[in-house]
Amino acid sequence: MHSPWVSRGLSELGHEVIVAHARNVRLIGESRRKDDRFDARTLARLARIDPQLLAPVQHRSAQAQADLMVIRARAGLVRARTSLINTARGLTKSYGERLRGCNPRNMNGEKAQGLSPELQAALEPLLAAIESLSERIYEYNQQIEKIARDSYPQVARLKQVKGVGTLIALTYLLTLEDAQRFRKSRDVGCYVGLQPGRRNSGQSEPQPHISKEGDSYLRTLLVQGAHHILGPRLSPTPSQITLRALADCWLPGRGELQLNRVQ
Repeated sequence: MHSPWVSRGLSELGHEVIVAHARNVRLIGESRRKDDRFDARTLARLARIDPQLLAPVQHRSAQAQADLMVIRARAGLVRARTSLINTARGLTKSYGERLRGCNPRNMNGEKAQGLSPELQAALEPLLAAIESLSERIYEYNQQIEKIARDSYPQVARLKQVKGVGTLIALTYLLTLEDAQRFRKSRDVGCYVGLQPGRRNSGQSEPQPHISKEGDSYLRTLLVQGAHHILGPRLSPTPSQITLRALADCWLPGRGELQLNRVQ
């Protein structure tokens, strides 16, 4: 939570900063001797032996974090709107009636006009709140378009991929930020948690589920983009399709996107 701005502040003071991955330092996280001084000494010893034992984390820049906060704030409003819509539909069905229309952008007070007076009185404030959230989400959409247009020209290149719009492309860019960290496009799948886990022992080589250790919101957007590509014919791992197309399009040394290959 606090490591991004703490690490940036220490770097500005001239220190060499290593941000340890907390989940990968079980020597400290699962220790029964929890003590700040003891933990600091253990971290120092691990860093002196081999910094890679700490699974160093590379934080994004302050500007990228600020731009990504706009996307995350919009996602919070979308979740809140979905919850309110589900509440309104549930209350209506429990009373033996139904709200017409499934588009959340058109969910407003007019939807309650065909309902009974009791339901109208109960749902009108709720539908007004949903309409207000839709307006705020639209404002965020405009702000995201402006950020992508003014600061990230690479978004236009990524939008060549079918099923990828400004939101997916910009989230992808801001989450990865530095393409030079990845040796090849397949490494991005590991970064966002789409790589299967490994529990090999002896002759046993099971195939576990994907690790899901990466950014969960980016994975959600990748699945949405893949669903648009595939339509009703879904694959067991649809997010890999969008991810591979984006990675091949953006990572260095890949050249211009071949649209016929992606589509």
